[in-house]
Order: sequence, then structure tokens, then C-alpha cells
Amino acid sequence: MTKFILAAGFMVALLVLQTPARAQDHTFVSGAGDDINPCSRSMACRTFAGAIGKTAAGGTISVLDSAGYGSVIISKSISIVADGAQAMVLSGGGGAGINSAIRIAAGANDEVHLRGLLIQSSPSGSNGIEITTAGAVHISHCLIRGHQSGSGIILSSATKTRVFVEDCDIALNQNGIVVTQGESEIVLDRVRLLRNQTGILSKNNLTIFHVADSVMAYNGVAVGQVGGRILSTRTNALVGNDDDGQGMGQETLK
Repeated sequence: MTKFILAAGFMVALLVLQTPARAQDHTFVSGAGDDINPCSRSMACRTFAGAIGKTAAGGTISVLDSAGYGSVIISKSISIVADGAQAMVLSGGGGAGINSAIRIAAGANDEVHLRGLLIQSSPSGSNGIEITTAGAVHISHCLIRGHQSGSGIILSSATKTRVFVEDCDIALNQNGIVVTQGESEIVLDRVRLLRNQTGILSKNNLTIFHVADSVMAYNGVAVGQVGGRILSTRTNALVGNDDDGQGMGQETLK
């Protein structure tokens, strides 16, 4: 009888270990974590790619301490938040098998929030944040730098996407922010575009940029000659660019 109870207990434990963890609303990553963990606060995951599959749609991944957390593909509504810690995401690092640090390929109505990230290029990296589909993307308190053969933020969504960039530095990229297609709306609030080859570039005539309290300084061209519109509100500054550019449509920065 005792042997039977022990055997039954062993089988139950084995089944528990083999049962996939249920996706959680709030998960955690740490430099001391491991992606085999359930991504709880006490048993954090190591990378964003490891945590995202264990995070429910609409949930949040929180960064517990400063470390590099690898590239990631985002396919659903989610928030990645680093408050009080330096969370590095390296493009071309191979963490998710992509050259961009973060690729957002979510649903047309999904919302993605990225906060407090250091997004930097490795020698093989191409883009910082690549947005192929999403309803809205919110990027705040991030530093995106060093993508000299690509873009800090590149939006190639064929569907209407709204991108909100708040209090970010975008520096030393080939393009700071580029839109390749689609009917999109970009809101820049307290954004510093610094020492890029081109600060803002849009390759279609449906894009609308709203720029407020932002600085474009020491770029090759601050605003590329493109279609679409750029609407300036409050105070913006163009400082030391080789060419401030001709703006977009009938509006210019002021």
C-alpha cells in the first residue's frame, strides 16, 4: 500500500512538472533569472523572449534589475516596463532570431507599451524598434541609439497605426524615425532627435507627424523632404543640423 501511495505521488509530481505554466497577467525578468522559470517575482525569467510566452495578452513584463534582456518579437498587446533599472535590448543580438531589437507584429487593434529601455545596435543590428502591425504603440523614456545602417524606429504597417513617442532620445542612427507605408499618425512629445543622418523621414503622403516640445539637433537632415504633414505645437527647436530640411506638406516646425 505504501509503495502504491509513493508511486502515485511521484506520478502526480511528474505531471505537475510537465504541465505548461498558465500565462500570467504580470511577469518578471532579472539578470539572475532563467527562462525555464515561471517568470514570477521570486522565480524570474532571464529574457524578454522567454517571458513573453508566459505573459497573457494585455499583461505586463517588469524588469527587476539592470541587465541585457535580448531581442524580442511582440505579437499581442503587452507592456514592457523598466522603472529604476537599465534594461538593454540589443538589435542583432539573436535573442529572438531577428536583426531588430524589438519587432512588433501584433493585431490591428493591439496596444504595445515600451518604457525605460536602452535599445542599442550590435555590429549586425539593423533597427531599434520595427513596427509591422499594431493598433497603437507607446514608447516612453527610452534611449534608442547606434543603428547606423537602419532606423531607431521604423514603421512599415499597411494598416493605420498610431505611434506615441514621449521623452525619448533617438541618436546616432541612419534614420531617427522613418515611415515606409500606410496611413499612420506619429506623436512626438519631448523627443530629442540627435546626430542622426536623417531625423524624420516618411516615404508616403498619408503620414501625419505631431511634434511638440521636441529638439532636432546636429542631424545631417532634420526633416526629410516627403509627402504627408507635420504639425508643430508648443515649442520645438532645430539646432545645428547640416540641413533643417524642407518639412512636410505646407507645415514647418516652429
